[in-house]
Amino acid sequence: MLQIRNLTKQYGKTEAVSDVSFDIDQGEFVSLVGPSGSGKTTILRILSGHLSPTDGTIELRSEDITDTSPQQRPTSQVFQSLALFPHLTVRENVLFPIRLQDRDAQQVDKWLRRVQLDPEEYADKNPAELSGGERQRVALARSLAYEPDILLLDEPLASLDYVLRKELQRELTRLQTKLGRTFVYVTHSLEAAMLLSDRIIVLNQGTIVEQGTPSEIYNQPETRFVADFMGDANIFPISVKSRTNGHIEVISDSLDTEIKLSARSDLASEFTHMVVRHTQCEVRPDPTEATSLAVEIDSIMFKSNNAIVETTSLDGANRYVSEMPYDRVHERGLSEGDECYIQWDPESAILTTE
Repeated sequence: MLQIRNLTKQYGKTEAVSDVSFDIDQGEFVSLVGPSGSGKTTILRILSGHLSPTDGTIELRSEDITDTSPQQRPTSQVFQSLALFPHLTVRENVLFPIRLQDRDAQQVDKWLRRVQLDPEEYADKNPAELSGGERQRVALARSLAYEPDILLLDEPLASLDYVLRKELQRELTRLQTKLGRTFVYVTHSLEAAMLLSDRIIVLNQGTIVEQGTPSEIYNQPETRFVADFMGDANIFPISVKSRTNGHIEVISDSLDTEIKLSARSDLASEFTHMVVRHTQCEVRPDPTEATSLAVEIDSIMFKSNNAIVETTSLDGANRYVSEMPYDRVHERGLSEGDECYIQWDPESAILTTE
């Protein structure tokens, strides 16, 4: 549906976006994620037509729209600031795009109901009379009232409290599925990207580092950067010692033993790090796995039914984290200051490149 080719945006000598290419399918929910300055919002502004690229093309259904004005593009955007007209009522805000396109004014009620707002209760209110979540729903209704092929969302839920943010995340997925529209979502929230997306595109310093399904990005990251950026990772620099029949033996200065892992042997020369998710690690008074490290417990923090156990290697050089059932922490009598072991099943480890 949408093809982005060799997209570049320069500000003087600085490249905010550098030679970026990707496709988006009809009805797909794609999230652009990355640290501040990675280029994700710049790409969104270029897709909307509010910013011109220095180089590259954007094609929609094989038609070049690179130089098409925002008003002529089949896109609509929900801004982080929401950008509601404060002097207009809810009805008038949603009616604005409908009038622009000479459509039936009665559609306002339909779009308010789509975002779970009762027209009789909300249509005649001003934005100042609404809660943050209600204003967010009005902004979404107004953007959808354009009936765009592609809805662009620039961190629209960032300012909401946790409970309301979760509720509106569910609303977004429900709406996107029901309408069959293409959503492109920019966010700093890795949790939101994992929950909402069909596909995640990870950016860093203006380039695409990796893209894939949420499961692929989290469970099978190709690079140390993505593994670290997605969070909850203990990362070990490694060297490959040998490779045979789909198995690779690696060594690390942090470990006292060699580790044998299943991995693509054709990439063995490129592997530089071993990643173990916090949830794959556990802390015990005595080790029961070959892959274990002697550590001291720094802190134990409660997280729902789990505990976050933060530890430091006995030489003080490295920090490691385990997320494990709180009951096990209690059963094993673990407490801050204890010397014990953090361990994991070798098969749960992931090998990545730099």
